[in-house]
Amino acid sequence: MTPNSNLQRVWLVLVKVTVVTDNPTRLTVGSEALVQCFVPETVLEIALADCERVLERQGLRRTDVLKCVSFEEIEPDDDVPTFVKRDVLRARSSGQAFTGTFFTSAEPASYEQKAGDSNSSWEN
Repeated sequence: MTPNSNLQRVWLVLVKVTVVTDNPTRLTVGSEALVQCFVPETVLEIALADCERVLERQGLRRTDVLKCVSFEEIEPDDDVPTFVKRDVLRARSSGQAFTGTFFTSAEPASYEQKAGDSNSSWEN
């Protein structure tokens, strides 16, 4: 058994959502956002279902899954933002799925990345 075999896998699921009811984050009903959902789960399909339940409880409806990233261990020299590391550790220690950072904009077109414009260095 390797020393890291007991670590709980955590999925970061980046989803596009529509706000369907009043919600804790006070987003306007009908607006859209990108949301990070952190889910401590081994199987991706189960993680997606757990993410869906968390979103529904927060008055959000998933319209698209943009990216799924699995974290088993984060090395100190990994190029992962601090806020992502913090939320991965929180999900792992609590055993609970939750939403992390919300990305919102008054202009829906600003969600789309222009060709050649990559400002995220931790993408797989």
